Amino acid sequence: MKIAELRAKTKQELESMLGEVLRNLLGLRFKKALHEVKDTSVIRKNRKMVARIKTVICEKQSVA
Repeated sequence: MKIAELRAKTKQELESMLGEVLRNLLGLRFKKALHEVKDTSVIRKNRKMVARIKTVICEKQSVA
C-alpha cells in the first residue's frame, strides 16, 4: 500500500491496520524461527509497512 493511500485513511483505520500488521509480523517471526518461512523478504516489507503507518499517524497528530 502506498503512502498516499494511507494518508487518505482515518486515524482509527490506521491504528487497526497497525495492529493487524504487527500481529502478522509476530507470526512471521515465529515461523522464521521454526524455519517455515520461504520468503524472508516479507518480514522486511511488513516492518516497512509498520513504519509507514506510524509515520502517517504522527503526521495526523501533529496536524490536529
